[in-house]
Amino acid sequence: MKRLAASEFIETKSLPVVTENACRHAGGAGVEDRINDEVRVILEAYSDEMRNSGANYQEMFRKVKNELVRNTGGL
Repeated sequence: MKRLAASEFIETKSLPVVTENACRHAGGAGVEDRINDEVRVILEAYSDEMRNSGANYQEMFRKVKNELVRNTGGL
């Protein structure tokens, strides 16, 4: 962030706040990736049943992910 501000690529009055928010946002991506991985593992375990019932993978992914997020208190 310091290099971006120094090169005038970004302009901010509070570099520490921008840096903190960028770090917090980057950390959240890792959490979401872990949740997505967990959803894939869950759906893989039910792949035969999903195939037999004609379930839509994307829809099931969204439902399972929402349930995991709800049960873990959010991202």
